[in-house]
Amino acid sequence: AVMAVSPWVVMGRPDSLPAAVLAILANHDVLALAGDSRAAFGGTVREDSEAVVRSRAIGTKGLIVSLTNRRRDAAAIGVPIALLGLTGTIRGVDAWTGQEVVSRAGWLGGTVGAGDTILLEIV
Repeated sequence: AVMAVSPWVVMGRPDSLPAAVLAILANHDVLALAGDSRAAFGGTVREDSEAVVRSRAIGTKGLIVSLTNRRRDAAAIGVPIALLGLTGTIRGVDAWTGQEVVSRAGWLGGTVGAGDTILLEIV
Protein backbone atom coordinates (compact mmCIF):
# COMPACT_ATOMS: atom_id res chain seq x y z
CA ALA A 1 0.00 0.00 0.00
CA VAL A 2 2.91 2.38 0.69
CA MET A 3 4.28 1.87 -2.81
CA ALA A 4 0.88 2.15 -4.53
CA VAL A 5 -0.28 5.21 -2.59
CA SER A 6 -3.40 3.27 -1.66
CA PRO A 7 -5.53 4.20 1.31
CA TRP A 8 -5.11 1.89 4.26
CA VAL A 9 -8.20 0.22 5.64
CA VAL A 10 -7.83 -1.50 8.98
CA MET A 11 -10.81 -3.50 10.12
CA GLY A 12 -11.44 -4.85 13.57
CA ARG A 13 -11.06 -3.76 17.14
CA PRO A 14 -7.53 -2.66 18.05
CA ASP A 15 -7.27 -5.36 20.71
CA SER A 16 -8.04 -8.04 18.11
CA LEU A 17 -5.58 -6.91 15.41
CA PRO A 18 -2.54 -9.10 14.72
CA ALA A 19 0.73 -7.90 16.26
CA ALA A 20 2.21 -7.33 12.78
CA VAL A 21 -0.60 -4.91 11.87
CA LEU A 22 -0.25 -3.05 15.16
CA ALA A 23 3.52 -2.75 14.57
CA ILE A 24 2.88 -1.12 11.18
CA LEU A 25 0.34 1.31 12.62
CA ALA A 26 2.77 2.26 15.39
CA ASN A 27 5.70 2.90 13.03
CA HIS A 28 5.82 6.66 12.48
CA ASP A 29 8.48 6.42 9.75
CA VAL A 30 6.36 4.05 7.63
CA LEU A 31 3.23 6.14 8.19
CA ALA A 32 5.10 9.28 7.10
CA LEU A 33 6.17 7.59 3.86
CA ALA A 34 2.64 6.31 3.24
CA GLY A 35 1.22 9.80 3.79
CA ASP A 36 3.74 11.64 1.61
CA SER A 37 2.00 14.62 0.00
CA ARG A 38 3.53 13.99 -3.44
CA ALA A 39 1.34 10.88 -3.81
CA ALA A 40 3.34 9.61 -6.79
CA PHE A 41 2.60 6.02 -7.79
CA GLY A 42 5.38 3.50 -7.48
CA GLY A 43 6.78 1.42 -10.29
CA THR A 44 8.04 -2.13 -10.42
CA VAL A 45 11.77 -2.35 -11.04
CA ARG A 46 12.12 -6.13 -10.68
CA GLU A 47 9.58 -8.91 -10.29
CA ASP A 48 10.27 -12.61 -10.45
CA SER A 49 9.62 -15.76 -8.44
CA GLU A 50 12.23 -14.76 -5.86
CA ALA A 51 11.70 -11.04 -5.28
CA VAL A 52 9.77 -7.87 -6.02
CA VAL A 53 11.51 -4.49 -6.06
CA ARG A 54 9.49 -1.29 -6.41
CA SER A 55 10.41 2.39 -6.23
CA ARG A 56 8.36 5.53 -5.69
CA ALA A 57 9.19 9.24 -5.69
CA ILE A 58 8.46 11.11 -2.46
CA GLY A 59 8.70 14.73 -1.43
CA THR A 60 10.36 17.14 -3.81
CA LYS A 61 13.29 14.92 -4.73
CA GLY A 62 13.23 11.79 -2.57
CA LEU A 63 12.79 8.11 -3.34
CA ILE A 64 11.65 5.04 -1.48
CA VAL A 65 12.51 1.51 -2.55
CA SER A 66 10.82 -1.67 -1.33
CA LEU A 67 12.61 -5.01 -1.61
CA THR A 68 10.30 -7.97 -0.95
CA ASN A 69 11.56 -11.53 -0.53
CA ARG A 70 9.17 -14.14 -2.00
CA ARG A 71 11.32 -17.06 -0.85
CA ARG A 72 10.73 -19.37 2.11
CA ASP A 73 14.12 -18.49 3.59
CA ALA A 74 15.96 -15.25 4.23
CA ALA A 75 17.81 -14.07 1.13
CA ALA A 76 19.93 -11.24 -0.22
CA ILE A 77 17.62 -9.04 -2.30
CA GLY A 78 19.10 -6.23 -4.34
CA VAL A 79 18.73 -3.97 -7.33
CA PRO A 80 21.28 -2.22 -9.53
CA ILE A 81 21.19 1.46 -8.58
CA ALA A 82 21.20 2.38 -12.27
CA LEU A 83 17.72 0.82 -12.58
CA LEU A 84 16.60 3.34 -9.94
CA GLY A 85 18.09 6.20 -11.96
CA LEU A 86 20.80 6.73 -9.35
CA THR A 87 24.59 6.88 -9.44
CA GLY A 88 27.41 7.02 -6.91
CA THR A 89 27.21 5.82 -3.34
CA ILE A 90 23.58 5.56 -2.28
CA ARG A 91 22.46 5.57 1.33
CA GLY A 92 19.07 4.42 2.47
CA VAL A 93 17.40 3.98 5.83
CA ASP A 94 15.08 1.02 6.43
CA ALA A 95 11.81 2.52 7.69
CA TRP A 96 11.07 -0.66 9.70
CA THR A 97 14.33 -0.88 11.62
CA GLY A 98 16.13 2.45 11.20
CA GLN A 99 19.15 0.53 9.89
CA GLU A 100 21.29 2.29 7.29
CA VAL A 101 21.89 0.47 4.01
CA VAL A 102 24.70 1.61 1.68
CA SER A 103 25.07 0.61 -1.95
CA ARG A 104 27.98 -1.64 -2.81
CA ALA A 105 29.46 -2.19 -6.28
CA GLY A 106 26.48 -0.46 -7.90
CA TRP A 107 23.85 -2.51 -6.02
CA LEU A 108 21.43 -1.54 -3.25
CA GLY A 109 19.79 -4.09 -0.99
CA GLY A 110 20.25 -6.37 1.94
CA THR A 111 19.21 -9.57 3.64
CA VAL A 112 15.43 -9.85 3.75
CA GLY A 113 13.57 -12.38 5.86
CA ALA A 114 11.28 -14.97 4.27
CA GLY A 115 8.17 -13.21 2.95
CA ASP A 116 9.41 -9.92 4.41
CA THR A 117 10.17 -6.47 2.99
CA ILE A 118 12.86 -3.85 3.46
CA LEU A 119 11.46 -0.34 2.90
CA LEU A 120 14.32 2.06 2.16
CA GLU A 121 14.07 5.81 2.17
CA ILE A 122 16.97 7.09 0.07
CA VAL A 123 18.71 9.87 1.96
